[in-house]
Amino acid sequence: MERRRRERRNHQITQALETMTGKAFPEEMRDEFLEGGSEIDLVCSGLDDVMRGAYENMSRTLRDFPDIKDLRTAAYRIALNRIAEAYKAIGI
Repeated sequence: MERRRRERRNHQITQALETMTGKAFPEEMRDEFLEGGSEIDLVCSGLDDVMRGAYENMSRTLRDFPDIKDLRTAAYRIALNRIAEAYKAIGI
């Protein structure tokens, strides 16, 4: 769905540029611009966002808790806190 929205927006941008400049977009550029990213590009982009967020959380935990000495332990702490929050939310 996001891909279709992006393709539609890119199509509107190309039309606006052609109208403003009075010139047609070069065909090879138009095809690449309108097509947008492939499904694998979107998946990789989403994975990159998740991994960056996870690293930021681990890095913050590592900085905030001096007794934690490595990212692996920071990740365990984050995971255990999330499990505890989920249990509290369901009343366990």
